[in-house]
Amino acid sequence: MGDKFEPLGKGVAGALGIPDLRYVTTPHPINRFSDEEVAGLATERYADVVRALTRPETA
Repeated sequence: MGDKFEPLGKGVAGALGIPDLRYVTTPHPINRFSDEEVAGLATERYADVVRALTRPETA
């Protein structure tokens, strides 16, 4: 999600009963970046996305 929306996203996730929802942020607005810069951001965030999707849940 866009980093400017992180507080809203946390609030919505909590209201929906999933306060520990995993997500990865990107700079907002993303349209200020060139295609090459967006590709670089995706490469930089790739490991974070994989970790968010595969990290075991804690009890």
